[in-house]
Amino acid sequence: MSIDALRDRYRPWKTRLLLVGESAPASERHYNRAANLYRATREAFAAALSVSPPPEGEDFLAWFSELGCWLVDLADEPVNRSLPSDRVRAVGAGVPALAETLRVLQPERVVVVLRRIAPAVRRAASMAEFDDRAIDVLPFPTRQWRPVYVDQLAGIVRDVLGSGPATAVPRSPPTAASGSAIAEDSSVNGSPILHEVIADVLRSHGNVWLKPTAIAREIAERDLWRPRRAGSRIRLER
Repeated sequence: MSIDALRDRYRPWKTRLLLVGESAPASERHYNRAANLYRATREAFAAALSVSPPPEGEDFLAWFSELGCWLVDLADEPVNRSLPSDRVRAVGAGVPALAETLRVLQPERVVVVLRRIAPAVRRAASMAEFDDRAIDVLPFPTRQWRPVYVDQLAGIVRDVLGSGPATAVPRSPPTAASGSAIAEDSSVNGSPILHEVIADVLRSHGNVWLKPTAIAREIAERDLWRPRRAGSRIRLER
């Protein structure tokens, strides 16, 4: 079954929590139980809703849908093996479609599951006049970032689903205010680590050498990192 068919098959009747990825992987493991995103997301939902063990495979996807959760991607085709410039173009081309999805679905929260696509998701939100405060940005759950992803997604799930309609699974009470964007509140979970943001910028340029001023300017213009103490944007001297 194609990725599009799987996505449509598990589209909820009402979307409360929308996860946004970059693209389906070239390995075709997007919905496979061996995929990093699947395993970490399943772990987060189990922790948030106090379900042990949680459903697996297609049963988990059906449960995910019944809870009002859905996963969409910005790019139509897999881009994880593409050149950085091609990835940027593919993600940018998906912004209007995501804007339309946000206009139609009006989810309570949007979770970006890869930091580097956050600017594109925010552009789509602006086009759709969707509340930017309802967007959370998480790191992709690989290596040291998996526990961060699981912990922060679990907090978001508790916040969104904890007071929702009854389901067939037990739930924990909400632990955060419903109006806050948990993953980006530095007082709760902290800002993204600066060296990882710099690494993402370098990767987006094909890991070529860049002047420090060029890196700082891109971080500031794309609002990729904010100092923990004030939550304010980086300021550059003109």
